[in-house]
Amino acid sequence: MRCRLSGGDGFFVHLGHDYYLYIGLTRAPEPAVAATRRSGLHVDAFESPYLDRG
Repeated sequence: MRCRLSGGDGFFVHLGHDYYLYIGLTRAPEPAVAATRRSGLHVDAFESPYLDRG
């Protein structure tokens, strides 16, 4: 992994070796998901391979 930033509220940003940028929350707030889709960005329910589950 290249970089991992995580917040206490479940927010995270991970930049992996594959150069994918994973931005996520522990739960998806529907208004934010809708606004993101309206802006033309893709939203997908996906677990980052870089989450620390320990």
